[in-house]
Amino acid sequence: MSTENKYYIRKRKRVPRVQAPVLPDFTRIVQDLRKEGMSLAGLAQELKISREGLYSLLAGMGKEPRYSTGKHLLGVWQTTFGKKLYPVLEGETK
Repeated sequence: MSTENKYYIRKRKRVPRVQAPVLPDFTRIVQDLRKEGMSLAGLAQELKISREGLYSLLAGMGKEPRYSTGKHLLGVWQTTFGKKLYPVLEGETK
């Protein structure tokens, strides 16, 4: 490398695009479980959260449950319906 050319252009690294995560529709999941006959009190006891927390989740107040609670709720939904895919928020693609 010559001393005259101190500056050089770096090649940019290509970074693979990461697909945005698909968010489950927890309100719809709770509604589906209610249609199957699960009570809110029983579901809250199963998830180890308060009924008020479950009510706010059902009302769709914009809050998401904790990771562990959401994962457990998805597990309950998947075992109840025997499906691996879960309902997602509208506008999201899978």
